[in-house]
Amino acid sequence: MPRWPDKIAAAVTFDVGFALNFEVGRTLRPLTDLERKMVAKTIVDYLQLSNWVIERGAPGAIRHRRTGQNGRNSYICSMRRVSKKKKERTWEIRRLTASPAAFVGLIAAPDEAKAKELAIKQFAIRPEDQKRLIALWHQ
Repeated sequence: MPRWPDKIAAAVTFDVGFALNFEVGRTLRPLTDLERKMVAKTIVDYLQLSNWVIERGAPGAIRHRRTGQNGRNSYICSMRRVSKKKKERTWEIRRLTASPAAFVGLIAAPDEAKAKELAIKQFAIRPEDQKRLIALWHQ
């Protein structure tokens, strides 16, 4: 999990907590400071888990509505691109002959079809036995 610098994480947590303004409970009481900090921290943790990149923006990117002063707390936000490459897993290749199935070997491949294809090449499996192969995800 990519971690933000502590200074940025603390500033974003403060700003998110400052923006939280809702009521809770049956009596619709306002949030306590502890609840506000806890919710803000959870939101920031989930943003970090989701690969959000948060950096300080240039001062003056936001103007205050009433005073017209430049804002100090502006952020540049984006999500990191997640690799589309499939993760390779270890597959246990077995040949169905009788009970129990005969163990052939272990193969590293992204999916079951590719594992069977690699096993046929690597273990030189005869054409008549190729239909009997199964690939089980090996943990």
